[in-house]
Amino acid sequence: MRTIDVYVQDELILYFDYNTTEDIGVKDALATYQWQKGSGDFTFDVLTNGIFDGEYILDFNTELRSIGGYSLVISFTKINYEPRTATIILNIIKRELDADLSAKGLKDDQINIIKGNEVELEIELLDAVTGEKIRGADVILDIADEEFDFDEDDPGIYTYTFSTEEYEAFFTSQTLTGEIKIKASNYTSETKDITIVIEMEEVAEGIPTFYFIMIAGAIAAVVGSLAAYRFIQIARIPKFVKKARKIKKAIKSNDQISESLLYPSKEEYMVKTLEDNYSTLGLSMTELMGVKAKKGGIISDKMDSIKKKGGNI
Repeated sequence: MRTIDVYVQDELILYFDYNTTEDIGVKDALATYQWQKGSGDFTFDVLTNGIFDGEYILDFNTELRSIGGYSLVISFTKINYEPRTATIILNIIKRELDADLSAKGLKDDQINIIKGNEVELEIELLDAVTGEKIRGADVILDIADEEFDFDEDDPGIYTYTFSTEEYEAFFTSQTLTGEIKIKASNYTSETKDITIVIEMEEVAEGIPTFYFIMIAGAIAAVVGSLAAYRFIQIARIPKFVKKARKIKKAIKSNDQISESLLYPSKEEYMVKTLEDNYSTLGLSMTELMGVKAKKGGIISDKMDSIKKKGGNI
């Protein structure tokens, strides 16, 4: 018994020799065969004679047979010759296909893409033996618990555009693993693994939006802290120091010093403070100190301010 495998739609011609022990071909023998598919009923048929004596040909029309296992029993008989039989198990099997997957950035079955962009997938299907393009196949992308059908744009060329919009990748990248399932009539099914890594959204090339927001927020916080610190430091500086700095700045720039920055002299301060006490004694502090005080002037205003705050000599 012999086992033979043949691809569906392929032709297979079987040749047999019916010879004597001296290797002389026995011509015009009765060459018949019976066949059955699986466990079905047997069917009877005959072989044809070949071009040589003792050569017989069995054309089982394998190119027209459906996929499955067939049993063939071949018999050779002729008067005065010993009969011969042969048994063949003929398996008509599915054809093999070649699937060539291509996509931008595809490496080792993995594609890295920025969130919001699309993945253009393309598969070319060819017969592994003949190289013919395979038409009418079902090509499905099974990923993230969803299935997406490819379209046959050209004979044997199947495409699908995968969108990343609905997948979250703001805080971190997201990895999707799946497979592409391929089914075609009379061909073995095939799957191809695929991994799509959806990387974080970018505000600019190479700068993820999330990191940009974090960095910008950190910078704003630092700037705000520095500004608040500076304001607090300035607020702690005594007023007379601030005025002294303004006066120094005005002097350096040769600007006129504002009256609001001036303080009374020692003599003016003494006159304003002690004038009432000396007037009780009938003395003029102004004349004694040689100072002329003007009511409502800078000196008067400054001294009034000092008095209101409880200042003493």
